[in-house]
Order: sequence, then structure tokens, then C-alpha cells
Amino acid sequence: MNSQSNSSHSTPAKKPILKMEIHPNKFPLRESQVTVIIELITDVKDFHICITPNTYLITDEGSPKSKLLHAENITFWPNGTLLPIDKTHTFILIFGALPKSCKFFEVVMKSPDDRSTVLAGFKRNEADIYRV
Repeated sequence: MNSQSNSSHSTPAKKPILKMEIHPNKFPLRESQVTVIIELITDVKDFHICITPNTYLITDEGSPKSKLLHAENITFWPNGTLLPIDKTHTFILIFGALPKSCKFFEVVMKSPDDRSTVLAGFKRNEADIYRV
């Protein structure tokens, strides 16, 4: 008699062991970001707002500009976002990191005709999240 059984049950195949190597110098850590949350309300009918791609942060210490990385709930020039009358409209701007030594910064938006709009100075906080 044969001691081997012809059972239909088979042992599961061994899963390969994966080896992971981390090379921190090859992929530098991602920089932190600055988030500015802006809430607007208007009593003007058909009032539109937009942001330009040339929007950035400037610091009190003259370091390089922090570029706009993402805008949420607002359109880019030349298209405008229609604001509802007497209701708050919130949009979010996300910028690249600021130097750790920065204590104040401003949001600057350059229009295509080279005019600048500056939002008042912001005092830096630990979270780098600001609500206007």
C-alpha cells in the first residue's frame, strides 16, 4: 500500500520575502507647505473672483518666493468664480514651504497686466495654516 495520499488539498505556495532598502539621500524629505484659507462675502450681484498662476508668498526676510502649488474652490484667470450674494465663499491656497526663520509673510498675486494685489501680512504660526 502506498503511504502517499492523492488528496486534492495542496499546501499553499510560499510567498516571497521582499527586502526593502531605504536610501534617504536618494529621495529627500518632502518640504512642508503653507495653507491659506480665505473666506469672502459680498453684497454685489455678479461679483467674480479668480487667482492668477503668478501668485506667491514673500517673506519679511527677503528669501525666495514660495510658489503656489494648488488652489481649491477658486478658478484661475481669466475665468472667474461667481460669488453668491451674502453667503460666505471659502477657497484654499497651498504654497511651498517658507524658511523656518520667517516670522511674517504676504500673499502676492500678479495679474497679467503686471499689477499686484497683496493680502495683508500674516504672522507665522507653527501649523502654517492661516484663515482670513
